[in-house]
Amino acid sequence: MSSSVKALCVRTVDYGENDKILTLIAVNKGLITLRARGVREMKSKLKLASTPLSYGEYSYVETKQRKTLTGFSLIDNFMNCWRDLDKYAASQIILEALDKTSKEEMEVDKELYCALVSLSYINNENIVSYIYALWFLSKLLVMLGLDLTDYDNLTTDTKDLLLAVSKAEPDDLGSLEMSLPTITRLLSCVSLVLKSEMSINLNSVNEAIKTIANSK
Repeated sequence: MSSSVKALCVRTVDYGENDKILTLIAVNKGLITLRARGVREMKSKLKLASTPLSYGEYSYVETKQRKTLTGFSLIDNFMNCWRDLDKYAASQIILEALDKTSKEEMEVDKELYCALVSLSYINNENIVSYIYALWFLSKLLVMLGLDLTDYDNLTTDTKDLLLAVSKAEPDDLGSLEMSLPTITRLLSCVSLVLKSEMSINLNSVNEAIKTIANSK
């Protein structure tokens, strides 16, 4: 059976000699895993489809054993996120969080929409990229039903800041005038909440903190 979905590639794993296993977050489908045959070969026409951050129309055939990629039409690949270390680190936080909080046949269209909005701002804007990753995570907490007001390990100030970020429009995030150390602290706090409440480890947050430290 042939199908197609609009989806964001959040993770890839090498498989066999030339294949990859793709993890996609798809509109109306949630998490989908596809096998992409031969995409590690230099001449593969589906190489771009098999790259994290690629968003587009994925076509595939489905059998009882697996789903196999057959075609791809690119909508956006957020290219600037590959050219700047901070943009890349911020984008990886979004991809990992979306991946680890999604499941097959799970309704995640709102989460995917917020992820794409965040990635677009990271890709195109020149203010601190991590504020958009924080915006996505703060929105994600709300969508996951995690009420920070009930979380005793966070200070009132931290809760108020996260609430302000979650309620802000992306265009207004720059006006919050948060310093990079404050944004970093809030990212760590959200990561701890996800670990405590859902046993989700966001390794990308730690990597982002390392990237920020090395750039000083």
